[in-house]
Amino acid sequence: VLHIINEVLEPVRSNSAESPIYNPNAFQFLNQSENLNLGDHRVRTFRQRIVIEKKEPIFKAEGRFTFFIPVDEGFKPEPRPQKIDKQVIDGHVLPNEVLFTSPTPDNLEYKTLVFSDNLRVTVSFLKAHNKVYVQSNTLMGDSNHPSGVVLAEIVKANIPVRNGVVHLIQRPLMVVDTTVKDFLEVSAPIIGSLIGFTNVVRKPHRYSRLHRYSFPYNIGSLNFHKLETCVLQSEISH
Repeated sequence: VLHIINEVLEPVRSNSAESPIYNPNAFQFLNQSENLNLGDHRVRTFRQRIVIEKKEPIFKAEGRFTFFIPVDEGFKPEPRPQKIDKQVIDGHVLPNEVLFTSPTPDNLEYKTLVFSDNLRVTVSFLKAHNKVYVQSNTLMGDSNHPSGVVLAEIVKANIPVRNGVVHLIQRPLMVVDTTVKDFLEVSAPIIGSLIGFTNVVRKPHRYSRLHRYSFPYNIGSLNFHKLETCVLQSEISH
């Protein structure tokens, strides 16, 4: 496959002359990540979960894939690593697609390896304020994988590997454990003015209530009226 690109890709380079790495696949990239020039980023936790769940073949497979690899800093709080099961790992892989950030359109959903009758997850890109984000959307969930959206910043993009491209991301996808309050604090610069939501957060006691709600909405179609109704109904019931 030939791609015409508008910038030079940074090759995968080893920091160790004793352990040279040439054109690794995605699993070799993960397995040798401590010897690679990734700045301050580490990916040990996700690699450990891949090994524990015996998902190495996906990352070794020949073909064309896009891999989203969460960095270690994104596995806090502590319960989060235990939520990375086989399905969540598959939700970080796009089959038959090699997506670089610049040419990939915003808000176009791509099917992940998790797309069956029982569990369906898509991924889309979003660019804002000179940053690139990836968003997982669990369209159909189950008891262990609730429906909802996870937004993660791509902290190191467009790393070429033999079987596709790797993007390092700020937190795991599919793990829906962010409250409305947390989401707004992180996402306000991305989604712009929250005019429709100012009546909810105007009073401090209302804002403090937002930690009780998880965030099930797609960032491309935020409905602040729903959020306002949710918080106001809580005030009535409490």
